[in-house]
Amino acid sequence: MTWGLCTLVDRTYLLLALYVTSFRERSPREWAVFEAANLRRRLLRDAPAPALRDASAPTRQPGARGVRPRRETPAEGDIVQMIREGRPLRVVAQTFGISISKASILSCGLASRMKAERDDEIRRLRAEGWTHRALAAHFELSRIRIMRICQHRSQAPSERRTAA
Repeated sequence: MTWGLCTLVDRTYLLLALYVTSFRERSPREWAVFEAANLRRRLLRDAPAPALRDASAPTRQPGARGVRPRRETPAEGDIVQMIREGRPLRVVAQTFGISISKASILSCGLASRMKAERDDEIRRLRAEGWTHRALAAHFELSRIRIMRICQHRSQAPSERRTAA
C-alpha cells in the first residue's frame, strides 16, 4: 500500500469515526457528507499528492535489507552438459540455484527433446516386440511409465483424458 493510499484510508476511518460518535448531534443535512461523491471529493482534495520518483534513480540499493544479490546466470554449455550426462532437470536447477523452468529455457528445451526422442525409441522397440518389462530394464524406468509412454501415442487425441 502506498503512503497516499494509506493516508486516504486513515482519513476515511477518522471521518467516519467522528461522525458516528456525534450521531445524535448531527442533522440530516449534515449527514449528506456521507454521500459517496461528496466524501470521495473531500478525501481526494485533502489527500497529499503522491511523490514522483526520479526515473534515473535506482529504486533499491544493492545489499539493502530485503534485496537479494542477483546471481550470475550459468553458462548454457554447463547446463547442456549436465543434461546430456543424464542428470534430471531438477538436479541441474538445484546445482546452479535456478528454477527448473529457467534451466529448461537456458538449455533450449533440451531435456524435453531428449525425452521425446527416448519416448519415440521406446514406442519403436515396443512395436518390434519388446516387452514392457524389458523396456523398463533397458531405459531404467518403471514398467508403469513404459506402459503410459507406449499408450500415449496409440490413442486418438479425442480418446485421451482431459482435465475438464
